[in-house]
Amino acid sequence: MVSLKVRVKRQDRLRKQIQTIPQTVKKRLAKAIDDNADEFVRDAKRDVGVRSGRLRDSIVKDEVEGTEGLAVEVETGVFYSRFEEFGTVNRPANPFFFVNFRALTPKFKRRMGRAMREGIKESLSKT
Repeated sequence: MVSLKVRVKRQDRLRKQIQTIPQTVKKRLAKAIDDNADEFVRDAKRDVGVRSGRLRDSIVKDEVEGTEGLAVEVETGVFYSRFEEFGTVNRPANPFFFVNFRALTPKFKRRMGRAMREGIKESLSKT
């Protein structure tokens, strides 16, 4: 059972848009997205409260099918992750997932922008 997930919306539209991107840009952008997801997973695992380690070990990234590596989903695989993230009546919140997502988003945007610029320059230099 998955309880926390960053989900890609409008996947059909995303797949159509991906078809129009030059291959050099796709390659660089896919690397940047993969690096972003790895960093997010690492930071979420670092910040999660550990008792048995099940929650920490369940934080994983998966490539969205059909996107050529240009979209990934990061998720937890245990039902109680939402209780850890948001707290309950009897237990305070211990945020580890969305706090990292919000903190890393500006860095992720810069990394992806840089990858796109470099990919475009590379594709233009080949012509």
